[in-house]
Amino acid sequence: VQNHPETVAKATREKVQAIIDECNYTPNWFARGMNLGKAETIGIIVPDILNPSYMEIIKGIEDIMSESGYITVICDGSHDAQKEEESIDSLIKRNTDGLIIISSSISRKKLLSIKSMGIPIVSIG
Repeated sequence: VQNHPETVAKATREKVQAIIDECNYTPNWFARGMNLGKAETIGIIVPDILNPSYMEIIKGIEDIMSESGYITVICDGSHDAQKEEESIDSLIKRNTDGLIIISSSISRKKLLSIKSMGIPIVSIG
C-alpha cells in the first residue's frame, strides 16, 4: 500500500492508511533499504571530526544530501589510516549508497577496490 498505492483499491488504501495512522507505524528503513537495494545513506570519513575546516565541509555535504533524501553517517578516523579503512569497510557492509572520503591516507588500491564494487566514491585529499 505504501510502496505502490496505485495497485491498491482506494477503499482498501484508506482502511490501511487509517490503521497505519492509528498505530503510529513507521517503516523499518533497514528492511526498506534491502527491498529497494539502497539505504539512502552516504558515508563520510574524515581524519579529525573536531577540525573546524572539516566541519564546514561536512555541514555542506549534510545540507545537500538531506535535500536529496539521504542521511549521512560521519566516521572520525582520528588521524589513523587503519581506523579510516575499518570505517569504510563497516559502511560498505551496511549497504551505504556512496562514500565521501576526506583523507590522504587511504591507499589507491583501497579506492579502486571500492570503485570496483560499484559504490560511488568521492575522495578529497
